[in-house]
Amino acid sequence: MNKIMIVTDSCSDIRNDDIARLDVEVVPMNVSFGDENYQEGVNLSVEEFYKKLTSSRVFPKTSQPSPELFENLFLKAKEQEREVLVLCISSGLSGTIQAANLAASLAEYEDHVHIVDTLQCLTGLRLLIKEVCKLRDEGKSIDEIISVVNDIKYRIRYFSICDTLEYFHKGGRLSLTKLIIGSLGGIKPFIDLDREGKIRKFGQGLGMNRSLKSAQDFIKKNERDEAYGALYGYTANDENMKRLYEKTKDLLKVDELDYAEIGAASGAHIGPNACCVCYISKEPK
Repeated sequence: MNKIMIVTDSCSDIRNDDIARLDVEVVPMNVSFGDENYQEGVNLSVEEFYKKLTSSRVFPKTSQPSPELFENLFLKAKEQEREVLVLCISSGLSGTIQAANLAASLAEYEDHVHIVDTLQCLTGLRLLIKEVCKLRDEGKSIDEIISVVNDIKYRIRYFSICDTLEYFHKGGRLSLTKLIIGSLGGIKPFIDLDREGKIRKFGQGLGMNRSLKSAQDFIKKNERDEAYGALYGYTANDENMKRLYEKTKDLLKVDELDYAEIGAASGAHIGPNACCVCYISKEPK
């Protein structure tokens, strides 16, 4: 048994065999389609989510896990006399960190529960968790691990290409006029997270080919730190992700495709056929 329990939420896109392989605890986010309520990864798979997203007339909502779910894990760690490191979705996107803090207090284990604001979500959070698991397995202390997290979280870079503007409109982030104009022009928005861990649109391309060229230009300007990994992500269909990988693998100096399907918390807003690459750069944002 590892001395350090690593806890994250389902926004990390760590699921199925990865949970056991990485030895992490994943707390599910809540997903609702009108009156239908689910827990991501428990009674709603990522495949089922995208089927509902594209067929339902109701736009889904996501919400933070209950403190009770965190408390149960903290009580388990307390019984086993383990330190706990909590790395969840950015506080700029969710109140999950507050739920974890309350749970640590309820479990009366605050001195041993270390909650760090990752400022990340989806593929960036997954990348951070994987790097932390390596450090834990190398025998690093909790303080050493937190020090690394607080460094690299500001150096995580995304280049995310959304295939459609439709779900930005459905989620209330885009007017109907801009949706129509953008759709006619074949605009592909580029999104990432700012230094406060909030989603921002930082550019756009006309069509996928130009968008892929923009991804190459972005990577040239933001050189990867090869001490850390690089991950890819997609929503519902991996075709665009594979194209992104082929166009960027040499620039990033990666020789295999390490990827995961993006879950509900972000997938609801960016829609199907989106893709992203995520890595740790040499310089902070």
